[in-house]
This record gives sequence, structure tokens and C-alpha cells, in this order.
Amino acid sequence: MNDPQGTPSAGNFVDLENAPFGLNLGDLPSNVARVLPITTTEYSTDTLAFAPVGKQGLGDIDLTEDEQSLWAVDLYNRALLRMNVANGVTPTSVNSYTLSSMSGLPGCTLGVLRPWALKFYNGRGYFGAVCTGENASQVNNTEQDVARGYLKSYVLSFDPSNPTAATIELTIPMTYTRGQTNSNSHTYNSQWFAWTDTWNYGLWTNGNAILNHCRLYIVNVKPVAHPQFCQTLSSLRMGQWSLVSEIAVPI
Repeated sequence: MNDPQGTPSAGNFVDLENAPFGLNLGDLPSNVARVLPITTTEYSTDTLAFAPVGKQGLGDIDLTEDEQSLWAVDLYNRALLRMNVANGVTPTSVNSYTLSSMSGLPGCTLGVLRPWALKFYNGRGYFGAVCTGENASQVNNTEQDVARGYLKSYVLSFDPSNPTAATIELTIPMTYTRGQTNSNSHTYNSQWFAWTDTWNYGLWTNGNAILNHCRLYIVNVKPVAHPQFCQTLSSLRMGQWSLVSEIAVPI
């Protein structure tokens, strides 16, 4: 943000996919290549974007408490990124710390540990991640319920000066009942579901369709770690964002 106290305007701070950084943050084609409409009132089918949601681009970003380093979550490579911004300098390089290179991480059953949330407090870094259950079979309701049991969210801490190890601070099984996604009061609307790359219209409409404005809405909700950390470790908590898979079908 340029001139936030005067006439603010948005500007490109860094482009991590181009020089001098050269990171690969995903391979999702452009809107034009995906043949998406220009106007926001037209309906479209964006099948190529279904699987990459939550897996490409950047997640949370945050400054260290001394405001010397800007960190970001690399979703595509499942890594933490650190850039030097001391005294307001524009960074010219980036350090990448992949989760696979860190010790102390939880193991996932039939899933992948995918990060998103990030926060710094009292000299420690904290990131939120979810065991997704995405490698479990989910071809019917029974398998879908089993896959839900593999979902877990974590708050993990690390040393920003040496991010080679993580400590599990909080574990949240994602089998609890949450708020309704839509208003048809179906049981499925108050549950978290394992991540999936496969659109399953028949499974998700099984008693869980919402009629609204002459269209049938089908919803499948999967969790992402939300950057909602309390200011004291004794009351550490983490919110959840929803990655909502939704389709509106004319009837």
C-alpha cells in the first residue's frame, strides 16, 4: 500500500514468481485460458480450478515482531518463506523452508499436511496446518465419513532464526459439528469433509441440495487453518476457514 496516511493506492511490492526470486507457486492457467467470462454476472464452469484450491499461490503473510522480516506461506511447495524488509527495504531475495525439511511435524493418515495460517508472538513463529485426508477413497457416503476421521488441524511453533524444527502446540480433530454452511439443516452441512480433487455431484447431492432462486446448490466443505491466534499461549486457539466446493445447477 502506497501512502497509507495520504492518498492510498495499491502497488506491486514483490513478484515472487519472477526475477530475482524465481519461485514456482503453481500452474493454474489464466482466466483467459480457462475460458472464464469477463463479467461477474455470467455463470461459468471452472473445472481446472477445483483441485488447486488451497494448494497453489500464497496463504497467510505476517511481519516478525521487530518488523525486520516478512514471512509468507507457500501453498504450492508447502514451505515458509522469509524476506528481509528491515527499515522498509524492498526485498531482493527469499529464503524458503519446506515443511518436508522440518523435524517434529505430525504424520498424516491418507492425507497431506497443508499449511496456511501464520503468526509471530513472543519470539516464536506459529503456523496452522491441516492433515487433509485427501488420499482416502471417497466414492460413497460410508467412505466419505471414514475419510473425515483423518482430518486434523494443528498449531505448530518454530524458531524464526532457525526454522528447522517444529513443535506441536495444539491438535484439533475435525470430526466436531460446526455451523451450518447453508440453511437446509442437513447433517452434512454441519460437518467438515476430507479434501478431494474429484468433483462428485452424485455423492454431494445425496440429501444435501439447497433450492435457491430456481437453482440447485450443492456444497462440500473442507477445512483450512485460519490465522486467528490469541495473544497468549495459555489461550492459544485457531479458527477454521472453509474451502467450499459449490455448484449451482439450473432446474
